[in-house]
Amino acid sequence: VPLSDAKQRYVYKVYYKKVAIGKMTQEYHWQGKNIAVKSLADLSFLFYSFGGTQQSEIYWNEQHQLHLTSSFLRKSRGFNPTHMSAKFDNINHKTDVIHNGIATVYDNKSAPIVDFNAINLQIIEGLKAGKRDFEFYMQTSDDVAHYFFQVIGKETIKTKFGKLETYRVEQVRKKYRTFIAWFALNLGH
Repeated sequence: VPLSDAKQRYVYKVYYKKVAIGKMTQEYHWQGKNIAVKSLADLSFLFYSFGGTQQSEIYWNEQHQLHLTSSFLRKSRGFNPTHMSAKFDNINHKTDVIHNGIATVYDNKSAPIVDFNAINLQIIEGLKAGKRDFEFYMQTSDDVAHYFFQVIGKETIKTKFGKLETYRVEQVRKKYRTFIAWFALNLGH
């Protein structure tokens, strides 16, 4: 965990079927163990421009040893424009969502509900602890989706910064989608 009041910024290239379609930027502002995360996606594919922003407020839950979302605000443009806000209850099993002006309450008694920014942070914590399988319930605009990720192995990847030793993490149990992320060991995962 960075020092209190630290800021970090990461820029990722995004690919679709091996074609670069844009970039995603994530900015982390650490305030002790609480984190404000701003994600920005700027993408284009086949003459369509799309993307958006999400501002997440995340806290560390000492009892469960998890990064949990307290709220987020999402604005997207392109194929499916969205204006969405979500507020989570104090144990993250219920969310109050306003999506394009329509209020809905979601409930998940199985496990805490989080957003995608908390998932990224929790995978990093898990990798540091030696964990290899991950399961999350993520709030989407119209559902609480169940996601599974697995460490496939260690890989050395070539980047413009040189070779990096990484963990290759893939989304599993979703036949219609491939999601792969690499977490660099020497860059704090």
